[in-house]
Amino acid sequence: MDMGSDAEEDDFYKRKLIEEVGAKADGEDDWKDRDARQIRQVSRYGYKIVIDDRGSDPKKADSQEEPYANGILIKGRRDNRGFGWEFNEKTEINSTKWYTPKGKVIEMNDKGDYIAICTQPVGGENKISEDWQKLAENEFATNQARTFDPESNTFHFILDGENQYMRLKTPKFAGIESRDDGLIWTEIRDSEDRGIFFSETDGHAVWHAKDGKELAIIMADSNDPAILISEQRRWENSDLLVKRRVEVISRK
Repeated sequence: MDMGSDAEEDDFYKRKLIEEVGAKADGEDDWKDRDARQIRQVSRYGYKIVIDDRGSDPKKADSQEEPYANGILIKGRRDNRGFGWEFNEKTEINSTKWYTPKGKVIEMNDKGDYIAICTQPVGGENKISEDWQKLAENEFATNQARTFDPESNTFHFILDGENQYMRLKTPKFAGIESRDDGLIWTEIRDSEDRGIFFSETDGHAVWHAKDGKELAIIMADSNDPAILISEQRRWENSDLLVKRRVEVISRK
C-alpha cells in the first residue's frame, strides 16, 4: 500500500476525489474502442508491471495460440525512459530483452535467430527503451538490438544462427570473428588490422601486419605444404618460400 511519506503535503493525498473521475480519469470511456485485455500495475512514481494479452484472438484466446499476444513487461522511468525487461511474443518482434535508458541491451531473438549483447554507441545512445508514457501506453520496446547496426559502433558480442557466425568486437573492429556460412574462416585482429586469419575453405593460415604494411606469413595445407614470408600477402614475389625442412642457426 502506498502510504506516502508526508501525507499533509503529498499531492496524491491532497487531491480532491473529483479528480478521480471525469476527463482526467483513466476510466472505461478511455478504452471504449481499444483492446483493454491487460493487467497493469503502475506505481505513483511510474514503475510498471504489465501482463498484456492484446493482439491475441478476441474470442478464443484461451484455446488458440495464434495470433500471439504482446507479453510481459517490467519497466522504470529513469531519464524519462527507464530500465526494462520484457518478452514480446508478437510475430514481428518475437524476442526477450533486458535494456537500459541509454540503449545497452541483452537480447535473445527467435525472429532473427540471434543472441546479442551490446553497449550504447561510443559518444551516443540508442533508443531501445521507449519514452515514459504514464498511463497512456505500456511501452514495449519496438526497436531491437540490431536496429541500429551495433556491429559498426558498439562493443558487442553476437551469436547469429541464421547467418552462421559469432562476433566479439569493439567499435574499431578489434576482436574475434568466426563464420560457417559457406566460406569457413576465423579471424583475430586489432584495430589496425594486425592479426591472424584462418581459412578452412582455402586451407591456410595468415599472420599479417597492420593495414598498409603488406607483410604476412602464410602457412598452407596443400599437398605440397609451404610456409611463405611475403611482402604482398600473396604467393607472388615472396622473400622466403619454404617447402622442406630448413634450419636457421645464429652464432655469436
